[in-house]
Amino acid sequence: MIPSPIKYYQNLDVIKPHWHPFKKVVFSLRSMLSMFFQRLVVFQLLFFNFFPFKVKIHNKKILDKAIKHGAVFLTVHSGPYPLMGRIIHDFYPNKKIVVTFYHRNKISVFPIFKKFFERLGVTVVALGGAMKTIGPILKSGGSMTLLLDARLPVPKHRTEKVRLFDKERNLSTGPYYLSTNHNLNVVPIYVKRQGMTLHVYALTEIPHQKISKKTFMKKVAKSLELMIEDTLKSWQTYDTFLLGEP
Repeated sequence: MIPSPIKYYQNLDVIKPHWHPFKKVVFSLRSMLSMFFQRLVVFQLLFFNFFPFKVKIHNKKILDKAIKHGAVFLTVHSGPYPLMGRIIHDFYPNKKIVVTFYHRNKISVFPIFKKFFERLGVTVVALGGAMKTIGPILKSGGSMTLLLDARLPVPKHRTEKVRLFDKERNLSTGPYYLSTNHNLNVVPIYVKRQGMTLHVYALTEIPHQKISKKTFMKKVAKSLELMIEDTLKSWQTYDTFLLGEP
C-alpha cells in the first residue's frame, strides 16, 4: 500500500500554515520520494549488506556519553532513519539498542526488520508487552529508541498534553516513564542525508531529575519540533499525527 501525500500535506498545514499551497505540494512529493529512497537503501542493507554512505556525527561527545551509560534516544521518521542502527553498530560495537515497532496491518515488514537487525545488535520489538524485552536491555547498559512523531496506541492516562506547532496534542509519556524508571536521560537524535553522506545530529540531552513530568514533556515536544522542521523535506509521517484525529 502506497501512503497518500494528502495527510502529509494536512500535517504541513499545521507546521507551516503560512506557506503557499504549491510549496506544501512540493514538500509532500519530496517526502514521498524520500520514503521510496529510504526503503530502497534499507532493502539493500538488509539483503546485500550494501552501505555506500559516509557518516558524520555532529555533537559526537553527547552521543558517546549517552551510549556509554545507556540512554533513551528520541528520533523522527526522517530520511533513511533505519540506517542509524547500522551507524550505531559501526561506531559503538557491542552496544545493544532496542527499538519499538508499531504495525497495525496484517501484512507488515516487522518480521523482516526483526530478523535482519538482530545481526546489528538492534532488537526490534512490537508495541504491546514490549517492556519484557526492553527492561533487561536497559538494565544491562543498553539504550532505547523511540519515535513519537506518529499516532500510537497509547491510553490517554499515559499521555501528557503539550503544544506542538501551536496545536495542543496528547503526547505519549513513554520517554518520561523509561527515563525515570531506569535513571536514563533522553537524547534527541536524527539523521539527514546530503548526497552520499549521512549526517547524524545529537541534541542536548533532556534530564529527568528535578523537573516535573509536564516540564519534561514540554522539552520532548520542543525537540520533536526542531527535528521535524530541520528534516521537513524528508519527514515521512503520513498519518494524522498533528491533526488530533483518531
